[in-house]
Amino acid sequence: MKRVFLFGNASGKASVIVRIAVMAAVTLIVQWLVGLSKIQLLTGSFVNMCLLIAAMTTGIVGGICVGIVTPFIALGLGLNPNVLLVPFIAVSNAVYVVIFGVVVWLLRVDSGSTKRFWYNLLVSAAAIVLAAGLKFAFLYFVGVKWIYPLLFNVKQMETISVMMGALQWFTALIGGGAALALSYALRPARLVGYRNFAPAVAEEISEAIADTVSEELKESFLEEENADGGKAQSEDDA
Repeated sequence: MKRVFLFGNASGKASVIVRIAVMAAVTLIVQWLVGLSKIQLLTGSFVNMCLLIAAMTTGIVGGICVGIVTPFIALGLGLNPNVLLVPFIAVSNAVYVVIFGVVVWLLRVDSGSTKRFWYNLLVSAAAIVLAAGLKFAFLYFVGVKWIYPLLFNVKQMETISVMMGALQWFTALIGGGAALALSYALRPARLVGYRNFAPAVAEEISEAIADTVSEELKESFLEEENADGGKAQSEDDA
């Protein structure tokens, strides 16, 4: 289980490396394609989604690698605006992945009931909120409030404050939610390390429906039987 946490459920070292390379490439391609819209909310959300999908499919180590390496590659491709911002983006990506991965790893339980399914879903959502908050806190309070003013002039800081402000929290939340939803589609392909909870939930729901229908049919049968018995009694009295 520790290996799944660190490297995902890939079968060997080669598979782990391939998955990390694929997720890094996917993240860069998505960043480039969505970046054409020039809408940071959209671009940031998709990139954060890719980061958590990387963590789910390649483990915490793979997620960190993708989160740290891709900003520097994006810089070389002209996708990141300033070289001085890249180290902070890389570290914030690592924070995002690590917090999400650790919280999920520590608090999730094996599913066997509907209650456990909803509990695990709540844990994942809480992990996303916490990870997004800490990513924003690092970029804003360490970067914007402390380090960036030493590196950029006042005019540049106006733009950077918007880029690295509350918008970072929103994109991390949206991207995390999208990654969580997408993870359920990846589980049948066995790309996500933890267990698929859907069959257990579906089984319980189907059993509950079957029990309800059975009880209703039984009650209906008893009512008809009582009605027939009452009718026969009335005919005998007559």
